[in-house]
Amino acid sequence: AIISTIEQLGATAKINTQLNYEVVEPFLTTARDIYLVRYLGVELVEVLELDTIPTRAEKVLELARKALGPLALWCGNSELSIRISDSGFTVAKQDGATGYVPASDAKIAKVEESLQLRGFQYLDKMLEYLEANGENFPEWKESKYYTLRGGNYILTATQRSEEHTSELQS
Repeated sequence: AIISTIEQLGATAKINTQLNYEVVEPFLTTARDIYLVRYLGVELVEVLELDTIPTRAEKVLELARKALGPLALWCGNSELSIRISDSGFTVAKQDGATGYVPASDAKIAKVEESLQLRGFQYLDKMLEYLEANGENFPEWKESKYYTLRGGNYILTATQRSEEHTSELQS
């Protein structure tokens, strides 16, 4: 897995590292399947999941982790705050001696926005890196995203920003 421990996830987003990895694993899988496979292709994702990562892919792995962690928590945010059991949906309420109370809806919305933004910013950085180093990633060049991107007017958010700045200076 691209992120295989709770400590690796904790390096990408603020999370209690005492949490069991199995709790977040479904969301890591979801984010992997929806976002990483879409933009990198299944073959390059599989390279990033090898036991021994090729040197050429180390930077991509670093960026993939930084994208995957926040995106996984963003995908699972609603479910992580509840428990599903025989008695239905419940929430943990810890107050008093522990000092914890449930977060407000406004705080949760800000966290979701932050996770989404960071995840997509790192996806963008990863695509820029792959674009600049495409000759080292034939798996990516054969991906559906790469083959279809030629018809896109804008390849990345950064490219659009640079084009807009050029237009203003003209």
